[in-house]
Amino acid sequence: MLKSGNPNVPFGENFVGEGTEFELTWSSGAKTTITSGFTASGVNTKVLGPQTATITYETFSVTYNVKVTNQVVASDLFISEYIEGSGNNKAIELYNGTGEDIDLNGYEIDLYSNGSSSSSQNLELTGTLANGKTIQVVNADATPEFKVGTYIESTVTYFNGDDAFALSKNGVKIDVFGVIGFDPGSSWTVGSGNTVNHTLVRKGTVNGPSATVDWAEWDVHPEDTATYLGAHSIPNTNVFTYEEQATAFANYVNSGIGLNAEGNCEVVLTELENEYNFMTEDAQLEFETSPDAVFESARVRFAYLQAWVAANVTPPGRTSIKVETNNVAAITLIGIIGLSTLVGYYFINKKD
Repeated sequence: MLKSGNPNVPFGENFVGEGTEFELTWSSGAKTTITSGFTASGVNTKVLGPQTATITYETFSVTYNVKVTNQVVASDLFISEYIEGSGNNKAIELYNGTGEDIDLNGYEIDLYSNGSSSSSQNLELTGTLANGKTIQVVNADATPEFKVGTYIESTVTYFNGDDAFALSKNGVKIDVFGVIGFDPGSSWTVGSGNTVNHTLVRKGTVNGPSATVDWAEWDVHPEDTATYLGAHSIPNTNVFTYEEQATAFANYVNSGIGLNAEGNCEVVLTELENEYNFMTEDAQLEFETSPDAVFESARVRFAYLQAWVAANVTPPGRTSIKVETNNVAAITLIGIIGLSTLVGYYFINKKD
């Protein structure tokens, strides 16, 4: 009997069944929990999408469903962005990249001002944060461009560049910004900038929280930069090659989930956009520019799925994936085979 198994397998990693735990019941009725010493098979990490994993121990075996994805799974909720801008333009962004929705009850943010070891402000989080999403904690008097997506107005943002804060889970500090109990003066130095009058964004190489701050984990942007708020990702750099990652994504569009969009156009598009955003920049560029037929077909299919959703669903804030390139390919193909044939072949008259 399977007790646990990681449902997400990163593209490009060897499948070893990490996190698998299952229970054997012997003929005597005794039960043994197995967490190691088994072999894992059945998963091709060069192919995106659902697959069936097989775990074998001696003469016993168990199967469970997994998904090969470009997403790198985070170990827990973590701080993905910090803004200490002009006036009251102050914000903290939290990111859930764990592969599962997170119940926020039990998580809290504490602010430690001016080198104090005692918190001056506290925010207890509630609700649920979906996988791949962020939540912004902002100052109530921040300007509108800082109040994006799902946000909470809180006094925990009453910080300056010399204040520390911590994200805790069930009373344990799991992610710390700054050094609690230490006053650095006006700010801490971060790369070419510092923690005052700057926006700091956690690097894509970071895939979990840390109870000790490491300023090398942060990219520095100018004062009042708000363009990164509302979204975050952890690109998968542990791939075979960027060409293989791009090809796997094109196949996912052409013959994987993208081939079965009827009745689920918005869901399918969201899945494809997520997988695209999880790719490396080199793989994205390969997908968008390669003249190979598999990529041209995928770009056109993608463009028409985007067009259908835009025309029939019009979700707010959807990110376009270089539709200019896609539209050129689509228009060219229309001229060659005719609009009615293309529409019949692709998604445009699929009914959701």
